[in-house]
Amino acid sequence: MRSVFILFLLLTVQFLFAQIRNPFNEEILPFGKDIELIQEEGSFNHHKATYGFVNHTKGKYALPFLSFCPDSANSWLVVLNGGPGRSNIRFSFEIDSLLKKYNILLIGYRGVDDRALEGIIGENDPKIQRFINKNRSKYSTEKIASDIALIAGKLKISSLNLIAHSYGTLVAGELYTQEPQLVDSIFAFSPVDASRPMPDPEKIKFFVNSIFDSTAHKVNTFKDTLLNWLESPLGESLAMGFVASMYTKKDFENMLKGVIRGDINRNDVIQRGEKYLKKRYIVDLALKVNYINKPVFSSESVFNQVTSIFHQQISRYLSSDSSHLISQNPFRRAPVGFFIPKYEFFYTYSMAGQQLQKCECGHADLWKLAPKFVLEIHE
Repeated sequence: MRSVFILFLLLTVQFLFAQIRNPFNEEILPFGKDIELIQEEGSFNHHKATYGFVNHTKGKYALPFLSFCPDSANSWLVVLNGGPGRSNIRFSFEIDSLLKKYNILLIGYRGVDDRALEGIIGENDPKIQRFINKNRSKYSTEKIASDIALIAGKLKISSLNLIAHSYGTLVAGELYTQEPQLVDSIFAFSPVDASRPMPDPEKIKFFVNSIFDSTAHKVNTFKDTLLNWLESPLGESLAMGFVASMYTKKDFENMLKGVIRGDINRNDVIQRGEKYLKKRYIVDLALKVNYINKPVFSSESVFNQVTSIFHQQISRYLSSDSSHLISQNPFRRAPVGFFIPKYEFFYTYSMAGQQLQKCECGHADLWKLAPKFVLEIHE
């Protein structure tokens, strides 16, 4: 009798674990052998939308997506926001103008939007380390690209246009590599160099010089101050704070000038990094960006390893080392248009002759203007 009870208990636990849940509200979704896709009508940002869920990993949670289809004759546009660690079920710009020309598809990033990482974020570093080593292929950029192809197939969409920013351009490039016949065009804003997804020291140097009007004394004062800060035991934390200030031209300009004036001290910059360095972002970065030579997973904390990468890049800026700029362009055969702002220093290729510099702005500033540029090309 006891063995029967234990068997019943094990089967019950297995059944409960097998139930697929809505990652937003924890409701059990009626997935079964013949049901891999569920859709419900709703609204999002005051627009009529369809909420969908796909059983992408046969795991605990489904992957959510949103579709907007004001006109079935319109082409489909997939929006790929930056990250990693951030949800893709969001808009970083106004969509009204785009919906006049396109149907829009927003597909969640696995690991984040299916909430797969939530169970590991509160654990200690060794457990996180084991999770990363074991699951890099499961939550990789390649898998995100395959999710897009899967959902497009389920929705009977035969061709896609991709509008991508920062990390999202990695996803776009991977989808084109996997399914070139599915991709009509790619609009790549601040495209990522897959082998070096980090700030570009040469671009940082250009930006610092341009803000200070090439005044050597001010530039050198900043470099001397930064070098002194980085040589302290808190150097790596400081480097992450420096990176955290790079998303918009205005924020970065204010930070640099504040350092020169003495209004912003080392601890102020470190606090910026602490707000930026969310554990989920770092874990997801380690899972999804598989081309980084570092971090080499060891007993050292994954967070220390990732922050040390940024520390090294800032040091390269100070030493004016440009050898890291040599890279290959994975978009070389893709139907892609590049949009790179003048003040871009995050993750960007050196692509002579391919850059479209249309904006006197920074990394995040350009993405807000993305619909404007896409519609100009559309017309």
